[in-house]
Amino acid sequence: MTNILKTGYYIFSTIFGIAQIIAIIGLIIWGIAKLIKLFKKNNLTKNKPLLLSVICIVIATLSLVLNIGWIRFCMIIMLIPIIHPILFLLTNLYASKLFVDSPGLRITNYLFIATYLIFWVLLPDGGDIGPTYGLFNLVRNEVFTDVAWIVSGIAGTAHIVLFIIQIIEFVKLKKESK
Repeated sequence: MTNILKTGYYIFSTIFGIAQIIAIIGLIIWGIAKLIKLFKKNNLTKNKPLLLSVICIVIATLSLVLNIGWIRFCMIIMLIPIIHPILFLLTNLYASKLFVDSPGLRITNYLFIATYLIFWVLLPDGGDIGPTYGLFNLVRNEVFTDVAWIVSGIAGTAHIVLFIIQIIEFVKLKKESK
């Protein structure tokens, strides 16, 4: 009787796990389709900074969903995956309006975008059991994740510094325009 219950439990948990994966993939595809429809409907494909920002946010969200572990779970509780993309998008949109006035801002903004992607994509995570994992939960190698921790930490720190630099540049350009 216990073997039947164990077998039933494993079958149920396997089917439930597959259903979760299908649901997550379906939601991601649905969200991307809605986003494409929104861009086409409002003719936003000509706004390259907006398009680039949205692509980066989609990639970061995929990394968040597919590489979920305790670190990302704690980040979700602190609302970092919600606040960070909003700040990222607003900063990129505002910076894109000022590219003509400050060519250095364009380079700073592109570095800002690169560090955003590097941070989210390379940030490893882990659960209660097993090794840490990274790159959308595709790599489970301790050497890789050790290096990814360092690179992701450097990219995250650089991202914050570049954000501050851009804000300072925004304030300078606003004062110069008055």
